[in-house]
Amino acid sequence: MKLKIQKNGKYMLSDISQTEMNVLSIIMFTADSRCFRELEDDGEYYSGDDFVCVLSKWERRALTNIAKII
Repeated sequence: MKLKIQKNGKYMLSDISQTEMNVLSIIMFTADSRCFRELEDDGEYYSGDDFVCVLSKWERRALTNIAKII
């Protein structure tokens, strides 16, 4: 897998193997469907009981978009 950082601040992944794509897909689908369910009073989404990380509302939307595309 190759990662290219473009001058406009965007990232490009290329040459992703089927196994790497499967891993990304499983992680994104699981996170989207099982974590980050409720927007908290502080305006962020928390991953749940087994705390992993916090997402802003924009990051949460991005997670859903990635999970749908993958």
